[in-house]
Amino acid sequence: MAYKFGIFEFDSRGLPDQIFNNPTDKDKDKPKKEYVEAVQAELTNTFKIDPSDKATTAAVVGLLLIDEYFDKSAPSFNTAIRAARDELLRKVPKENSAPVIAQDIYKYLEEHVPKISGRATVFFQEFASVGRFAISRADELPFGNALFDRQIANGLDQYVAGGPTFDSLDLPALTGADGTDQEIVAENIKAVSMVYASYQLDVGMRMIDVVDRINEVFHNGQLPIGFDAAGKALDDYNWSAEDRMNASIRRTHYSRVLGSAGGDVSKDVLPNTQFESLFIRFLSSLAEYDRQQRVADLVANIRPQNLASEYVRKAGRDLAVNLSLYGWAATQFAARRLRGHIEVALGILNQPSVQSAYGATNLYQVIERVSSSEFNTTPNIVKYRTMAEAGKGLIDLIAKYHFVWNKSNGIPVFDEPETTGEIGGVDKTSFFTLTQQWLAVNGIKDAQVDQYSEPEISQYAPSIPSFGGFNGGSSPGTSPDQMERIKQMVTQGQMPSLDQLQGMFNGGGVKMGV
Repeated sequence: MAYKFGIFEFDSRGLPDQIFNNPTDKDKDKPKKEYVEAVQAELTNTFKIDPSDKATTAAVVGLLLIDEYFDKSAPSFNTAIRAARDELLRKVPKENSAPVIAQDIYKYLEEHVPKISGRATVFFQEFASVGRFAISRADELPFGNALFDRQIANGLDQYVAGGPTFDSLDLPALTGADGTDQEIVAENIKAVSMVYASYQLDVGMRMIDVVDRINEVFHNGQLPIGFDAAGKALDDYNWSAEDRMNASIRRTHYSRVLGSAGGDVSKDVLPNTQFESLFIRFLSSLAEYDRQQRVADLVANIRPQNLASEYVRKAGRDLAVNLSLYGWAATQFAARRLRGHIEVALGILNQPSVQSAYGATNLYQVIERVSSSEFNTTPNIVKYRTMAEAGKGLIDLIAKYHFVWNKSNGIPVFDEPETTGEIGGVDKTSFFTLTQQWLAVNGIKDAQVDQYSEPEISQYAPSIPSFGGFNGGSSPGTSPDQMERIKQMVTQGQMPSLDQLQGMFNGGGVKMGV
């Protein structure tokens, strides 16, 4: 019988097997039980939630699973629990009454979802998904309205049709009530965040190169590892190679999505050469805003805080639009494959037999030993680990608040003294903390922060990729769309190659010679 927590159970779709299924354990549901117990313990000890309040615990567990916080031992796990708890405290409109908190709605759902679905049990992910669906539409159909149960039914239908949110590629509505989500798609940004973290661990730290070399040495019979968990993991890794992206393909995705060097990108697309500049400008605007917040009394040469807040919004919008554009199509799938590859690599490096073979006590020492002996280089572990964790955390927060960056409603981006902003609590702190961590390990000085925090004119950025690649289709001649692409390249500091120019003019009677 599958593990249950009251009426709640896990939807196995999208759950990573290495965390939630332990094939060597007689109790197959032990990892799931421990996961729920870890969440419940944090809620009880930190937030004084009554252990008998299963609706609140189930809602938090579901939100964590939807947002892909699977590993209860990860440093960010408790922070994610806090964020989910904060989400349950948000005010939600109620019919002919004062607003209620989202937590009250989940308690209502605990009783009514089984009745509406006709099933005695409810998936954790389903519970959270339906709650988010109904709460996001409470402005149109408030809690307590006679038709509210119909909204729950719609949420259930959406979940059944699309599966868990983190495993679905369904796009949100083209426009929100205020038109804020026309250009920014949160799921696209989350995909890019995974590509970014993988890049730091793969290319910067050389984690995958190290595991590939360990695998090679193991299959040469040169490692003192026998028929144990480490040996089985390496054997599985070796014979599943065709299911993973090789180094060349990974570099191609990094170059296309992040604008990094070394990848063979198709001539039909423009690599994201703007990413690095936009990212550092966003971080610098956050750092500048945080610095001004810490000044007790504003003086003449310091910008007003509301102006600095809008600089953050503008930099956030430029970056979010860019990430959303490059997060379409294959990026969604590449992100999932990269995450799986990284998780398998971490699993191998964490094997005690592997660490013992290299005289190491943790996975980072293994990376250092192998890199030094095999590649004649020692990666900066602290730098790339911090960049992966802090960078991914920041980009995920940008995705979480995708509806903030395009707004112009006079509400500040962050909570300020005596003023409620769009972002507050733990997430506000996380924005500034992660920014300082990233800037610190990269040695970004105050003068550079000052320079990059100055706003720039936003460049043209489409919200969806163009069809037909750089060539723009098969129409003869040079179309306005093709000329626009040339302008984009020049604006971004790029020059079209000879092959690209020939492709644009071929068919229009114009031949270009060398």
